[in-house]
Amino acid sequence: MVRTGIGQIRILFDIVFNPQNLIESSSQYTDQSAVNRLSTIISVTVFFLLNVILYALPLSLQGIGFVDADIIYLLINNSISIVSFGFLTYSLYHSGIWLVRGSNGLIPSYRIVMINTSIYLAIIFNLLWIGIFISNTLTGLFNWAFQVLFETVGYYIAIPPGFGDGFNSINPAEVSSLLLLDRAIIVGLLISSCYYLYVLYIGARRVHGLTRYESVLVMGFVLSSPITFAAISLIIGEYLNIPSFFRLGA
Repeated sequence: MVRTGIGQIRILFDIVFNPQNLIESSSQYTDQSAVNRLSTIISVTVFFLLNVILYALPLSLQGIGFVDADIIYLLINNSISIVSFGFLTYSLYHSGIWLVRGSNGLIPSYRIVMINTSIYLAIIFNLLWIGIFISNTLTGLFNWAFQVLFETVGYYIAIPPGFGDGFNSINPAEVSSLLLLDRAIIVGLLISSCYYLYVLYIGARRVHGLTRYESVLVMGFVLSSPITFAAISLIIGEYLNIPSFFRLGA
């Protein structure tokens, strides 16, 4: 998984221009021995964790994160956020593949999701934090979306999230205009999200042999991950006395 020289340039090219090259064919896994499968799991996990640290460390050194704490705690908290979302996506992704009866195993799904999360989800999270760090308007908009999500999910599971009066959110209807940089970040988020879903879609088709319709159904499972995350967070907060949401921005 670790690449050097020309390999690094090639993977950077593939990330932008040819993301389907990040996905290997199903024969790479179905023909593997038990030892090689274990090696795949280890190499993918190491690649994933190294990229998580590369994502979380710069944020933590600047004191940016979901909580106000020292650098070590921030690093742990920032890392856990993307790791949790990565494994949640993996669970929903493979569950969707299994339900349409097209699975070629857990390991192919694991590799697809973890590499995809390491690259595109990390980009999405970084863009979110950049927007929060440089723009009060984007902070308010992100908080508004976050609040709507949790309040909607909380309504249906009868666990209100309990946002305080100090929670700074801005309804999109109240925004008359956005700065060019704000717009660029929003466009970047949309493009990164499309890449993220596209790689998962291609993985379902190329690795698991699903049809287009079946792959789209699997994407429905993936798109439910924010709702699932909100529900789990609220339930944990209610019954384990852990804060039920992460507050974005100041």
